[in-house]
Amino acid sequence: MKVRTPCSPLEKIMPCMRSTPAREKHLNDRLVGVDPSNPGDELSGFGTGEVDILTGGAGHNTFVLGDEANVFYDDGDPLTVGESDLAFITDFDASRNTIQLKGSADLYILDFFTSETGTIDADLLYDPGTSAREEVIATLQDVSPDLALSDSAFTFV
Repeated sequence: MKVRTPCSPLEKIMPCMRSTPAREKHLNDRLVGVDPSNPGDELSGFGTGEVDILTGGAGHNTFVLGDEANVFYDDGDPLTVGESDLAFITDFDASRNTIQLKGSADLYILDFFTSETGTIDADLLYDPGTSAREEVIATLQDVSPDLALSDSAFTFV
């Protein structure tokens, strides 16, 4: 476990952040920060260049970070780590929520760190094994350091 200083990825990009508009919370939400029906182009599709703040609230929520065809928030640039395009999940609870990802668990890494506020957070990294560095696709705020990609909280399509 490491302590991240001087700030988390979200704090680094706050000045240029575009967040998902707040919406009314219901039980059992499916939260998708990108529009999968509008891929845009290679520079703007599926979350590229945007930071979405996802908050599920009460109930059993699914945070969708990929579908059968796409990994969301992957800019495809092997020279960046993806801190300018990611989902920031504020209330992930592995006992009642799930995260949907494309592919399989071996394509992802959880990188735990202590935030400046003292919570244990985790960057969810996508690593297809084809580039020099992993891509941050999400930051999970205030999670258990025992969280693992093999947990039932992660589903793969």
